[in-house]
Amino acid sequence: MIRRQENVPARDRRALEILLATKTASELHVADVVAELERLGVSADEEEEEDIDDESGTAREARVRRRALQARLREANITRHKIVFLLGDTYHALGEDAVDGEKEPLVTEENHNYEEAEALRKTILRGMHFSNQPWLSNLTAPQQLLRL
Repeated sequence: MIRRQENVPARDRRALEILLATKTASELHVADVVAELERLGVSADEEEEEDIDDESGTAREARVRRRALQARLREANITRHKIVFLLGDTYHALGEDAVDGEKEPLVTEENHNYEEAEALRKTILRGMHFSNQPWLSNLTAPQQLLRL
């Protein structure tokens, strides 16, 4: 929001400060969630088995806890993606206003943040399961579209 306020002097610098602090906080949050998953003996990348019919109350509670933590991790990664992408945008805006000697480090940071955002996006998408979604079967495959 600060970056959109044209009447605020040095708005991009202020936005950068806020985003860097927010990025640090989000990384700490993700580390806490990952540590909690590891404490439960689950990898952050591990997928849940859905075929559980006769589980005890304790096993059911553990499964619900794992799912909740994995959902929390996914949401934290989505938030981190937004922050890192906005950092790339902010470095880009700062680079547009910089003199030649100041541009190179800003462009480097811009590219680094966009690459990190792309990696986070892939991580988020990798965790999504589309194979058992009913809406997916209603979609037409690209090969079928080509035959039309």
